[in-house]
Amino acid sequence: MNKNLSKQLKEQQADKILLQAIAASADADAFLILYNRYSQRLLQYFYNVTDNADTAFDLSQNFWLNIWQNASQLIYENMDSAESLFFNMATKRIADYYRSPQCSKEIPLDDFPNLSDNYASPSSPEADYYAEEIRKITEKVLSKYPELDKQVFIYQKELDYPAQRTASQFNISIESIYKKVSIIMKDLRFQFKLAGYYYSLLTCICFCSLS
Repeated sequence: MNKNLSKQLKEQQADKILLQAIAASADADAFLILYNRYSQRLLQYFYNVTDNADTAFDLSQNFWLNIWQNASQLIYENMDSAESLFFNMATKRIADYYRSPQCSKEIPLDDFPNLSDNYASPSSPEADYYAEEIRKITEKVLSKYPELDKQVFIYQKELDYPAQRTASQFNISIESIYKKVSIIMKDLRFQFKLAGYYYSLLTCICFCSLS
């Protein structure tokens, strides 16, 4: 970006161009424009999830410091807007915060789908990020089990079939249905906890596409 370009013209530039300017020449004007575009929304997002003003402020400050210091290392798709990138980064920082020793609370991811009431839409970047992360973990867990067990789980938890109908579908006993689902549920809970996701498995299943 031309250093003599007026701030007014810079304000019309796409996020991608501004990030490139920060990376190439530590362009303070470009940084402030990006900050003004996203800082309030990100701060509100941090607060909605942590429910703590001081924590939200600290997360926000660290987020923007990282943007300033590491703009050249940011990986983003070939898109003009950095919105998805920024909210994915913010979501990861929140997860890291809840995994950190100084945090005694469990991560309240049941709240993520409801952020649309105050801030985000169901297809917002942060919701999309969590849905994708949950889907990956779930698919990885299910891949360890025989195809029959996987299909039983999908029928029970994604398609919400009654146990009797699932048993008839696969010609196995209801007791076998409960046993297979219980084993996979325990495995999923353990894997989600290892990844730092402490929330109901029911919410997880609602997010994921397992078919």
